Amino acid sequence: MTTTEHPTPTHQILRALLGETVHALAMPAHLGAQAHHQLRLCLLTTPIHHTPTGTWVFLTQPPETPAHRTLTALHALGVIPQNVQVEQLPTCPDQWVTPPRTPAPWATVAAATRRAATHT
Repeated sequence: MTTTEHPTPTHQILRALLGETVHALAMPAHLGAQAHHQLRLCLLTTPIHHTPTGTWVFLTQPPETPAHRTLTALHALGVIPQNVQVEQLPTCPDQWVTPPRTPAPWATVAAATRRAATHT
């Protein structure tokens, strides 16, 4: 970036988090789109980016210790809990479904994902 360019909000937020680990739930795109819809119905949002392989990655706040049955249900849906280094997140705005901002609670995203799976 040259001195005449202005950093995008995506760059500014990611730069503020450099060196930190963020929590995430990664899932297939079709389920991600439905989970995103469920969050929006509740007037909630969380940062979501998509990978070149079609996975949607929902960034979340750190999880409380999730119940084993919740993890089992998410795994059965193809959802993978992850810890992601901020440096590994995309900086191109086109790779974000919703741009970086304060993440939603892990349990909220997990519940929206489970609810989405019953509505597809």
